[in-house]
Amino acid sequence: MSNISLKLKLMMMLVLLTTIMLVVYGWLAIVDFRRDKIAYVFDANLSHSRSTAIQIRSELDFAVDKINFYLRGFNSQKVTFHPYAQSMFTSDSLLQGLWVFQPNSQSQQYVEATKILQDGLPVTTEQLSEPFNFLTQEALANKISLRILPEVPGHWLLGLRVALAGQAEPVVVISYVNKGGFIESFAQGQMQDSFIVRDTAERVVSPIHWTYDLPESAVDGAINAILDKLAGPEVISTYQAKGSKEKYLVAASEIGYGGLKVVSMIPESTALEAVYVIVIKSVLFIMLLICITVFISVLSSTGLTAALKRLLAATQQVAQGNFDVEIPGQGRDEVGSLSAGFRLMAAEIKRLLSETAEKARMESELKTAQVVQSTLFPTGDLVHSDLEIRGFYQSASECGGDWWFYSEVGSKVYFWIGDATGHGVPAALVTSAAKSAAGILEKFPDLPLDRVMELFNSAIYGTSHGTVMMTFFLGCFDRDSMQFEYCNASHDPPFLMRPQEGKKLKKKDLTPLMEKIGKRLGETPDSQYEKVSIDLSPGDRIIFYTDGVTELNNSEGDMWGERQFARLILQSFNDGESLQDSMKTLGENIKSFRNGHPLHDDVTYFMFECAKNKQQAA
Repeated sequence: MSNISLKLKLMMMLVLLTTIMLVVYGWLAIVDFRRDKIAYVFDANLSHSRSTAIQIRSELDFAVDKINFYLRGFNSQKVTFHPYAQSMFTSDSLLQGLWVFQPNSQSQQYVEATKILQDGLPVTTEQLSEPFNFLTQEALANKISLRILPEVPGHWLLGLRVALAGQAEPVVVISYVNKGGFIESFAQGQMQDSFIVRDTAERVVSPIHWTYDLPESAVDGAINAILDKLAGPEVISTYQAKGSKEKYLVAASEIGYGGLKVVSMIPESTALEAVYVIVIKSVLFIMLLICITVFISVLSSTGLTAALKRLLAATQQVAQGNFDVEIPGQGRDEVGSLSAGFRLMAAEIKRLLSETAEKARMESELKTAQVVQSTLFPTGDLVHSDLEIRGFYQSASECGGDWWFYSEVGSKVYFWIGDATGHGVPAALVTSAAKSAAGILEKFPDLPLDRVMELFNSAIYGTSHGTVMMTFFLGCFDRDSMQFEYCNASHDPPFLMRPQEGKKLKKKDLTPLMEKIGKRLGETPDSQYEKVSIDLSPGDRIIFYTDGVTELNNSEGDMWGERQFARLILQSFNDGESLQDSMKTLGENIKSFRNGHPLHDDVTYFMFECAKNKQQAA
């Protein structure tokens, strides 16, 4: 190789490197495209099975409600419908026929007992005899059964097992439904073939017009395999029969009736047809690029040799930390542009290094602020014989605007919770000022609560001068007198729950502590506040929170809301959960609702409960 000229070496290197990079890039692109294509087909397949299951469930719900309506007033002795139901049925736009089957004491078989039909039924009784036998037996075994009618597009039969009052054996009601939007998934060609199956892998409905020529063994195997993996409402998986080269992409979704599921499948080879086309095009494109590279390398290698030497020297200087390197060559050709680009790159690297150092400094300061702010919160829960306090806090950013605290001064326990506008460093400074004020005011336990709030307001206003304000709730519980005093500065009112013997609490039993509401802290320098006093009893529980709890959003943009929050804390209280279990239940529900979605506001809440038997605790 030492006898080969630099020009030829450069040309060989360019061609070889270009070829390797193009081949590797093409291979990686095809692998990624194949993975993305399978993921897309999986997603589309699951979306199809899910939407079909939801549509079937909706139409089943509607039809079952209709059937139950017509069975009101049904005379089980005379086996007759109520006259009003018969008159209403003649104008029903959904059901055209309703048959009632009941057991025959002699034959031990279910036989038709009565029926009501609309005029113009598009099928005959003979055409329905076989489906009726199938539907009757299946409804008795599974409560509900269905079957679409290929000969009448859009129509289907629904069998329902019904227990009638005064009759030991259930009856089977079969209805003729003349509207079925879900049938399109089985009647028309789709990207996938879909089936309605039971838990036993029995196919209830198969495609009327198959999209693919699928072997029966492959269909049965795929259905059994996907049902084995169905541990929740839906699942996706691949299936490959033993000894077969064909893979299938399979999705399943629960319908929610009688163990019915929607299973959709598509051959993997069909899903990857576009990949095979991309492979051929990529090979041809890579070959074309290699030819172009060879041609360009021959033309430009002579001039590039000298320029590359200059660039190599400049690169060595940059590697040593000299970003003020001068590169000769001011031409307007590619070499000149490359030299100019190298100069710009060196300057940009120098700028980025400076910005990176500044960013690292700022991040270090934010970490320090975050550590400092963490010291503003209680170090742990408070558990005494006559009371218990447990809390939770999570910031939406490095520094948050929420703050809560409790402190014991003699026989009194103080509760502090606030929410500064926004979050980040400004809000964190306000919470720090609130904690500092609280630490000083704890030294003066005889100060009235309303006076404490006025001093708090002055401290916050003096810190932010009205640019950052804070909603705040201050409470004080006297362990001797069982009296609870509070002041509210426009904060979300805590909820008081009192146990009622032998009765579960409802939403109306929640008592929001909002009798007197004052202005936000820091809004004006001379705000006045009023205190409120209430008596607590053993077993009473108070839930304190900020608006970050009720205004939680998930990835779909839905808000959790106060109604869901109130329902959850009521259910936990009615179930007799301890304070620790209630906090755990609330935390798990919040985490499940968010489902990994980032927080837009700080989440803070804590609970306080008096001992359920204060005398025993004492």
